[in-house]
Amino acid sequence: TTGLESDNLNAHDTIRVHYFTSKVIQLKSLISNNWDGKPRLEGIRLIARGRILNNDKLIGPALSKQPGDETSSYRSFLNSIQTNTLKQ
Repeated sequence: TTGLESDNLNAHDTIRVHYFTSKVIQLKSLISNNWDGKPRLEGIRLIARGRILNNDKLIGPALSKQPGDETSSYRSFLNSIQTNTLKQ
């Protein structure tokens, strides 16, 4: 299980992310496969605290208010994600 939950994404939807198992690449794949326009995977950038997140990073720790903050097993977000689509 990826820990990600969502279908047919749009700008006002929420994606549930499991703190300990969901990786950046999994979220990017979910967005690429379900977002209108099907943005290319390599064109999606996830940014937290001013830094682009690497594909192999766990989403939960990357989005924590403080490094090591594990007060919630899930973080709900989508509007905080910046996606860029590369033109073909």
